[in-house]
Amino acid sequence: MKENKMPNDIVKDWSDIEKFERLNTKITLPYITISPLKAIILSTGFMHYAKKQISNSTHVVLLYSRSKNVILFNFTRNNKEKGALKMTKKRNAHISGRAFLNYYSINISESKRYEAKLEDIPNMGKLWCIYL
Repeated sequence: MKENKMPNDIVKDWSDIEKFERLNTKITLPYITISPLKAIILSTGFMHYAKKQISNSTHVVLLYSRSKNVILFNFTRNNKEKGALKMTKKRNAHISGRAFLNYYSINISESKRYEAKLEDIPNMGKLWCIYL
């Protein structure tokens, strides 16, 4: 039987190993829900698709474009950054958006789910956003 040979650099690099723990769940689209209590919930699907941006983050800085009516999410580990909001992460993530939504007079009368998109924002790079 012929042995399957791999280059040494591939064999040595094991940094991409991930433990699969999502039994009996399906990965949905990257949704973000805003509740009437002004909680912002990042779905498990969002957590999956945004894992590159969110994996080491503990906080998020929310940004808003009035002309486009878009909320942008800038994930960070820097809890001292001005405007940084704590993110509670488990299978999904929760953010208290009350101050942000009140400041921009964004009225949420019922829970609404938005499909998040990863946009390339000039001078900021790729940020996740939702179009309201």
